Amino acid sequence: MLNSEAPIASTNDSETGEDRSASVHREVVVETKELQDDPAPAVAKLFEPARQCQEPLAEVARSSTAKSIVIEAAASADLEPAPISPEWILAGTPEARSKLLAKSRDRTSSIIVWECSAGRFDWHYSEDETVVVIFGEVFITTEKGEERRLGQGDMGFFPAGSSCTWRITDRVKKIAVCRKDLPPLLGIGVRGWHLLLRIARLRGQPSLKPVRL
Repeated sequence: MLNSEAPIASTNDSETGEDRSASVHREVVVETKELQDDPAPAVAKLFEPARQCQEPLAEVARSSTAKSIVIEAAASADLEPAPISPEWILAGTPEARSKLLAKSRDRTSSIIVWECSAGRFDWHYSEDETVVVIFGEVFITTEKGEERRLGQGDMGFFPAGSSCTWRITDRVKKIAVCRKDLPPLLGIGVRGWHLLLRIARLRGQPSLKPVRL
């Protein structure tokens, strides 16, 4: 036997769907009008989830920042022997010394003062290294065979995995910022984390705005 109530249920469902569609349409019209009149509340609603996470994020941000600022007289710092690998030495008897000045709390970055006497040797970089020469000079031969001079005040960047030859005529001293390179996906995650902190107003904009290379 056929259920005579079935058509009625179908009709009611259809009417309910039309009512729901009309209601959604009215909500969209109202929200659109509100956005046109004053966009501030709509923008605030968009970032409401980030604000709700502000306190937990603040605690994590506090635990991930450096405890204190480090200021060191690098030029006169007491250095310890840091022998160069014997198989890297090509000429002379270069003697190197160094001192760790600071390290980031996530242990991925460190700042080192390093000096070396005359000699010629290869150097292979296992992590990104940015150097600034503070005394003397060095002649760098790249993997392409090009020789470049780095003197006092000059800067050089050596990416992880690269190699070069150092030729020191007298003595050179440098500040080196070493950073463990991250896989691309992890790098995206780190940038996303800092963006989230800025959205939640737990971090300001970078004081140094890098130019894209």
